[in-house]
Amino acid sequence: MLGNQSPRSGLLSFDEAMLWRSFDPPSRTVLQTTVRTSVDFLFSRLEKLHGRILVCRALGYFTLANNEITEVELDDVL
Repeated sequence: MLGNQSPRSGLLSFDEAMLWRSFDPPSRTVLQTTVRTSVDFLFSRLEKLHGRILVCRALGYFTLANNEITEVELDDVL
């Protein structure tokens, strides 16, 4: 993350490093180089933990909520 100095890149790096354990191999303790690859890595890790369908739908709902979907519309979607 040398070229990215945004607070978001620092937070993504910190959150990823918090998951590392002292006995993890060096190949597992590598930070992504850009915010985009960090986010992609985060999403892939969430998909492995919770399943692709759940993650895709949850992110879709977040997108809808960001576009100010009403509670009634959200109930219709669910």
